[in-house]
Amino acid sequence: MKGNKIILILLLVIAGCSNLTENKIIARVGNRPVYVKDFKDYVYKNTKPAQFLNITEADLQKQLQIVIDNKRKLTEAYENNLDNDSTIISKVDQTFKNVLHNYVITKNVVDPVIPEQEYRTRYDRMSREVKGRHIFIPASKDSIKNLQSVKILDSLKSEIIKGADFELLARKFSQDSLTAGKGGNLGFVKWPVQEWGIEFSNELFSLSKGEVSPVITTQKGYHILNLVEDRSISVVPYDYMREMIQKGFFREKARQLSQTYQEWIKKLEADYHMQMVDENIDYFCETTQKLIKNHDDDNFDFDIQRVKDQFDTTRVMVKYDSGVYTLDQYFNDIKNMFIDSTPSHFERDKVLNTLETLVIRQLIPKYALDNKYQLKRELKEQKQNIKHKYMIDLLETKCVDEQIPDSEYKKYYDENINEYNNISRYHVQEILVSNKKLAESLYEQIKNGADFGELAKRYTERKEYLRTTGDLGMISDKHFGIVGKTASTMKKGELSKPVKNGNAYSIIKLDDLEEGGKVKWENLVPYAKIKVQNKYATEKRKEWREKLDNKYKVVIYEKELKPFII
Repeated sequence: MKGNKIILILLLVIAGCSNLTENKIIARVGNRPVYVKDFKDYVYKNTKPAQFLNITEADLQKQLQIVIDNKRKLTEAYENNLDNDSTIISKVDQTFKNVLHNYVITKNVVDPVIPEQEYRTRYDRMSREVKGRHIFIPASKDSIKNLQSVKILDSLKSEIIKGADFELLARKFSQDSLTAGKGGNLGFVKWPVQEWGIEFSNELFSLSKGEVSPVITTQKGYHILNLVEDRSISVVPYDYMREMIQKGFFREKARQLSQTYQEWIKKLEADYHMQMVDENIDYFCETTQKLIKNHDDDNFDFDIQRVKDQFDTTRVMVKYDSGVYTLDQYFNDIKNMFIDSTPSHFERDKVLNTLETLVIRQLIPKYALDNKYQLKRELKEQKQNIKHKYMIDLLETKCVDEQIPDSEYKKYYDENINEYNNISRYHVQEILVSNKKLAESLYEQIKNGADFGELAKRYTERKEYLRTTGDLGMISDKHFGIVGKTASTMKKGELSKPVKNGNAYSIIKLDDLEEGGKVKWENLVPYAKIKVQNKYATEKRKEWREKLDNKYKVVIYEKELKPFII
């Protein structure tokens, strides 16, 4: 397709498309159509804001080719029946739960606080630059002075409406040192006016040409504003900018959004009759506290997952309409979601908070399904897109990565064996003290049979290791400076004399060591596969794409592009 046609597609994308236009077929890969929307969505998703208005013909050609390549892969994936693959179905269902969760929060929390019209208004303001003026009086700690400032500005506005010159009044009354001498002139400014904040920006950009604002309050003080001139500027399309605009609103309206969310969650819990089962929650907390109390090593490395078999995990922790949340689910969730599982987490109040959070994450997708959200067209499209992505990923794995023979991995290992050396590691205990005579005394005591760990608890100045009896764990010769270097020269069970360590002295005991050396092939397989795949994937994918190119021919419908010639 010729370069100018590509540019025309860009114009179409930037101009925005109606639903009717988006459903136009611009190409066909085998029997699978490529719609305007396919290309538009890809451009939006893969072009950074700074690049959008300067996108080149070469960029678009590359992006269109990727869209067509993905259609080829998708067609091949369907031909291989990957849409019925159980792994993909499971992954799609799990991912779609997150989509439903976000959709529910958007519709019930975000949209009531930030209606669509606010996005449109904000986008309109970002599409303009305005020339403005202001008269400014800074805020005072004295509330009476602040009231007087407001009265002065109200009076000045009345004079301006009656015909007084804004510029002259600004020169006389404004206390903004940068603009007062210029009649309050701000020059042309874009949204937002960073120096003066969101309240100032909102008011200035809401004015009509020549209009004077009422007195407004910002964090810095009090203003009246005047819009002198207004002109449009080039910006990327609204659909592309909407997410960025939303992030700005999230910052500005964080408190209101949080309050609305909490209110809606309370309603959700009430609607589903969510109820904590106190008896079983008490059982869990009491059993956990007993296990923690009986745990060795001062509870420092207590891990709830290791003692899971000490619990009756069938117990129901939370009930709600047509569902329950068990202790087994709780264990799995705190593990899979990397939730804090240190001893302090299992105090009753914290357990209740965690349970509420986790159950709400189950209830929100349930609420979506109960309200038939999954039948909405936009969500059905999202689910289909998720499915297609997983199908293409699996296809590439099967047709590229899995086609590399095992002999290639072993060959790579043999050729690069010197790159894979295990470093030696040393299990070290240390006592660090700043007094040399104390260090020498401790050394002699340990030599004569004193317990190293007990002395470390009492004397070491590495406070973070007091609870571990000075145990630094497994370290290499690169760790802890002179400590690692000294350990690398010692034999197992050996005790070092005090070693100068900066302004202090270290006594080092080598409890154990792991000798370095060549990594065994069986231990290296996962790493070698990644290396080989990275090395050969480009070539393999090129061969595979050529096969797909020959198998699925592409037809570009040039006539369908003609209505968009501008």
